[in-house]
Amino acid sequence: VNTSRRDLRLQWNGAGDEEALDILARALPLCSLRSLNLAHNRISTRGAAILASGLETARNLQELNLDGNPLGKPGARMIYNAALQGGNGGGGGGGDEFSSGTTGITVSAVLNPVYGYRDGPTSSIHGALASNMTGEMSVFKVGFDPAEPAGNYELDLAEAYSRCILIKLIQTQQAGKGMLQKLFDDEDNMEEVGGGPPPAGFYARLQLSHDAPAIWAAVSDGRSIDQSDWAVCPEQPRGIRLPVLPKGAEPLTQTWGNVLGREENEVRCLLRVGFADHRAGPSSAADGLSSGQMTVLREGLSAEELSADEALELIDTILSPGVYLTVTQMEELWDLMREEPSDGPARRAALPRVRAGLVAMGFHKLVESGRAREMLDTLEDFERTEAEKLLGQVSLSFTPNNPTGFHRLDLSDPSQREVGLLLLSLRNGMRGRFKQLAEYYATPRQGGKREDASVDPSLERVWRNSTINGKPYSPERRLPKEGILVVDFVDVSKPTGQGLERLCMNEGRFTTFIESLPGLANDKQRLIKLRDYSNLGLFTCRQIFEILCKGGLVSSEARVEMFVLSFARTVDWHGFGNLVLRLLPGELRVLHRRLGLINLFDEVMAVGYYDLDLTDRGQRFIAQELVHLASVEPGDNMIDVTLDNVDFSITRNWLKDVPRTGRLILYYCREQRVIDKIFERGSWEGAPCPMHVREDGTPFGPSSWSVFTPEWLKPFCRPDPTAGPVPCPQPEGTQWVMPYKLRHIKGLMMDRHPDSRTMFNALDSDGGGSLDRKEMARGLYRLGVWLHPKELELLLNTLDENGSGDVDFEEFDEFWKSYNFE
Repeated sequence: VNTSRRDLRLQWNGAGDEEALDILARALPLCSLRSLNLAHNRISTRGAAILASGLETARNLQELNLDGNPLGKPGARMIYNAALQGGNGGGGGGGDEFSSGTTGITVSAVLNPVYGYRDGPTSSIHGALASNMTGEMSVFKVGFDPAEPAGNYELDLAEAYSRCILIKLIQTQQAGKGMLQKLFDDEDNMEEVGGGPPPAGFYARLQLSHDAPAIWAAVSDGRSIDQSDWAVCPEQPRGIRLPVLPKGAEPLTQTWGNVLGREENEVRCLLRVGFADHRAGPSSAADGLSSGQMTVLREGLSAEELSADEALELIDTILSPGVYLTVTQMEELWDLMREEPSDGPARRAALPRVRAGLVAMGFHKLVESGRAREMLDTLEDFERTEAEKLLGQVSLSFTPNNPTGFHRLDLSDPSQREVGLLLLSLRNGMRGRFKQLAEYYATPRQGGKREDASVDPSLERVWRNSTINGKPYSPERRLPKEGILVVDFVDVSKPTGQGLERLCMNEGRFTTFIESLPGLANDKQRLIKLRDYSNLGLFTCRQIFEILCKGGLVSSEARVEMFVLSFARTVDWHGFGNLVLRLLPGELRVLHRRLGLINLFDEVMAVGYYDLDLTDRGQRFIAQELVHLASVEPGDNMIDVTLDNVDFSITRNWLKDVPRTGRLILYYCREQRVIDKIFERGSWEGAPCPMHVREDGTPFGPSSWSVFTPEWLKPFCRPDPTAGPVPCPQPEGTQWVMPYKLRHIKGLMMDRHPDSRTMFNALDSDGGGSLDRKEMARGLYRLGVWLHPKELELLLNTLDENGSGDVDFEEFDEFWKSYNFE
């Protein structure tokens, strides 16, 4: 390596060959080059990745020209990120060049350059992106994009590009922002190679960590490698180290070449691996743009000869997936684009379009997500129309603070795909909750540890019922750029923090709000208003109940949707289970499918009725938990148990393994002393359950408690003699079971006919005006209301109060009024 040369001009030399770029990338950290011209060398996305690996440690380089290279957007981003780390700093520019910041990097659009900055004197690393942004993606089975690293990869580690990708994936994993794992099934038609025996003499088994699944990697000489923890070693020429070696070898000292018994330049290893993106959304202002990124945008948007296309390309490149900005930063950029008397005609013509584009591209990038609509209000009417057109109705109506709900997204529409990426990042932000749940159910319990989504993906809590073009889609996989994504998204985090009550409407404001709902045109308009409010405000259980009763929601679908949109936005959420008793059985089944019974289950408030399909993993999980609770809590807990409509007694064998088939129905009961203790410490024995404490172990506290109780249930809930009704009231003992059964039976009938007269006439098959017991039983069966013989007997005895053997309409109507859902 020539260590004294300061300037190297290789433009128009066909230096885009990957081997040549690999040599150059390895030489950059060792030489004194300050200026490197690689313009018009056909450097592709793959080449950009290789070159970027050398720029990260090229401390002397001040200027890099990449004009006219088809880098593609992913390649430009890799160069951008590498230049942010490399160089000692250097100078700014005029004309098409942007001046520097201390820690940022400018990625220009179209004909403007790319810059890199670090502390010290101003410097620039630049390359025109006129054709760079339009370059083709790699021919690799999955092209690598640092902004979206999830997916399947087939990496030939003899290739520089493959090694660069692997290092980036490992670095991302080490930063806690992703995880190497087995291939995702059926993605890009790549063959699943994990889990089975390797073909003779070709595959080596790689273990990414002590708890990760094994992955088979193809190695030309067939040597086996066990249990390796990946690491990145900048001091090694290849940058990759495999700490744990075959038996007898010393760990933590060898490179890939040593491990495989080959010289490094002869290593042939084909690694097939999946990568899951774990990056979460922003949590504070510190997650906004860096000072360098802001400098790039300031100077790009301040250019005297501003081009709308170039400015929008610059904004789009910097605001890549996983990059956010604060409202203050947005306002500062907005101020730069105010029209000034000194502005030339080109700049004046470009400003309206750039302002609209900035707001549209930053709409879902704000750290303070609830303030996105404020940015729209800063635009002139015609600019706002343009911004809303860019966003589209789906993106515009998305509520990032309350994403719980059904989403149908056309991934070929960039604005809708951005919503999909945002949903994935929101799910990643809940990994702390996932970990808490997994650890709780992994602790020693009656019958052993419980399965959760960490070991069984079918127990997914957040990303439910998801398909792309009708085929199941896992949130751990890369989000395609075309296809129709549907998903029921559930936010499993709970409202927390000080002063939550202030986010709920006071009585006067709520009265005005609820009175406005019936006057809207239809249920759709009412739900839009409720969801818009929920993006910034919270509900109480009492307010949700009032909305259901007085808010004008007509359809069954609208009532279910009200529960969906309020699920993660209810302050006193421990009362949500009591609130759900407002739903009819058919509505409740829809809610269970949408939100998941596994999410609605509250161990603190476990008293209730359960109808569980044991073929469903989530519902079998609930059955397993109830069996465990009954084994440790004193008293008669499981009442009137049936399995496939036959009376049944659950044995201790169920602690180890709940059957995989059957319909289990039971009523779970608790004594008052059990209710009190669980309310106080979170469980009857052992660690407090995750519904009692946050991820950090602190209790959710009084804000989560609720005094909401349906009127019919109050007589069975014991009041606290010193403090009025108990927080989070639950019925004690077993006396509540019979009225619940009758109310449930009425609900089943209401699923068929909504009023007493219509239902009575449907049962009165002979039109005689009365129902005998056989006629009642046959009529219910004919209508699809299938009752256990004991339930049927209870209903008939309740209806026929005088024991005459017949039930007239007056008796039937009295029962109908006595067990209501209001």
